Amino acid sequence: MGYSTDFSGRLTVTPPLNAAEVAYLTAYAATRHQPRRSGPYTLAPDPEAPDVVGDPDVTDHGRDPELPNLWCDFRPTQDGTAIVWDGTEKTYSAEEWIRHLVDTFLRPGARLAAELAAPVPGRAYPPHLRAFTFDHTVTGTLHARGARLGDTWRIDVADNHVTATRTLT
Repeated sequence: MGYSTDFSGRLTVTPPLNAAEVAYLTAYAATRHQPRRSGPYTLAPDPEAPDVVGDPDVTDHGRDPELPNLWCDFRPTQDGTAIVWDGTEKTYSAEEWIRHLVDTFLRPGARLAAELAAPVPGRAYPPHLRAFTFDHTVTGTLHARGARLGDTWRIDVADNHVTATRTLT
């Protein structure tokens, strides 16, 4: 069991993401985010089968405590102009995932930019990360409707600042 929430809307990314950013963030969203010896940027060996039992890099089958949840259900559009919900039935930690994407990968001064300049020993950095520009501004609104009557809210992003607001219906 779980709780279903549907999202509508999009978060515009300016300037658009480049091809390497789109490819990595799409694969990142398809990866189950478990603690890995190689660190949080490692992608699943096979995005079509992201929860491979016996992956020697996975140290725990629970969620990575540095990340909002096991799954990130928000990914870039193919043209890199927006971040959208992928339609997953049960999306959790939406606000936290959006904040994580913006603060880690997209905005000027993003966490990953500093980390690439001074890598964490033992942590892997996939090749796509070298092409990240960290010069994006994210703006827009995602409207959320939960399974319970009246459970509506939204995530607003203005100039990379993420907030969530409950709405009354």
